[in-house]
Amino acid sequence: MHRQWCDYIYSDEGTVLQLFGIEGDTFTIENIDGEDRYIYTDKILNYEENGFTSLNYAMYHYMLPCNAPGYNQHRDYLNNYYQMQQQKDAIITWNVAVENALEHRLPNLSYTEEETAEITDIKEIAEASLEVALCDIIFGKNSINTYDAAIAEAKANGYDRWIEIVQDAYNRYLSKK
Repeated sequence: MHRQWCDYIYSDEGTVLQLFGIEGDTFTIENIDGEDRYIYTDKILNYEENGFTSLNYAMYHYMLPCNAPGYNQHRDYLNNYYQMQQQKDAIITWNVAVENALEHRLPNLSYTEEETAEITDIKEIAEASLEVALCDIIFGKNSINTYDAAIAEAKANGYDRWIEIVQDAYNRYLSKK
């Protein structure tokens, strides 16, 4: 049964059901510029009049929208979901930024057993205390003036060694290219 459900939800029909609901009830298909486009009905778009506090709540009441990786994504879903043009434009900007970032991302690095053990120990002490210190600064619990002391404490707890280990792994990666 589970396999049948997965097969269905990944099909074109299942994708439409989970992202748009039932035709005529939560969406209609309109021909725009010679193409069929899926458009949410007022039942979804006028969510406040229908007793919902947000578009999300209306959608989750009538369907199972999902942006999880691996799910089919219908081209009209985000156009309906994002109501403001700025949101739609942001998708384009974000996708361009992601494509550019892929060219400059740090590769997956491989560590030796010894390096892995050492990094684990350092992360437990140095990174944890540094994250707490930075969060305290961000949330206003501590002044920005405590930043240098937080970095000094992280270094005293091995942070420089952690950077050295990562650099060694990166150098090994480059030598194999």
